[in-house]
Amino acid sequence: MEELKVRRFFYKNTLFKQADLFLKQSYQEQNPYLICKNFMQSRGLKQVHVYGETPLTELYSILIQMNLKKEDCFIDLGCGRGRNVFFVSTVFNCECMGIDIVPLFCKEAKKIAASLSHPPQFVCEDMSQADLSEGTVLYFYALCLEENFLLSMIAKLETLQAGTKIITVSFPLSDYSKAFSLLFSKKASYPWGKTGLFVNVIIAN
Repeated sequence: MEELKVRRFFYKNTLFKQADLFLKQSYQEQNPYLICKNFMQSRGLKQVHVYGETPLTELYSILIQMNLKKEDCFIDLGCGRGRNVFFVSTVFNCECMGIDIVPLFCKEAKKIAASLSHPPQFVCEDMSQADLSEGTVLYFYALCLEENFLLSMIAKLETLQAGTKIITVSFPLSDYSKAFSLLFSKKASYPWGKTGLFVNVIIAN
């Protein structure tokens, strides 16, 4: 049902349709979940099941409610194969960046981005080391992160400019730090079940 909705409502945007079809073609013979799992195993990590994808209908709904503007810079932390980034870049026509540690994801995403007139950026880097200073709206799907890494990322996010907005899945950042305030939340449906989306804003740095 989700994919039917995506094609019905968003394939009217020819740039997104082009990018999305290229993306699907790139992964016809390779499973992104398995790619991520194998990479994490190669690094000797305990938590290897960290890949997940966000329903674009839910992402669209929250960004509309946030009033995402052309002047914004959207950053997806742990962007995977980059579908969120291509979607936001083409549908909302704003600056976008995807950050992921898996080289194959970034390699394939950069190939597709090169075909677009206004390509988003993809950076192959540990998100905890990446430069996030240009971002005004960040998407942080952090459910599968180990606790120590999550805490280090929250400490990094605290240093961003006041007013920066961060979307989190299933928990607000204010549960962890007084540097964040919750603007609003909404219910959302993911492949694994219903949860909450939380829009946090930095109030101190």
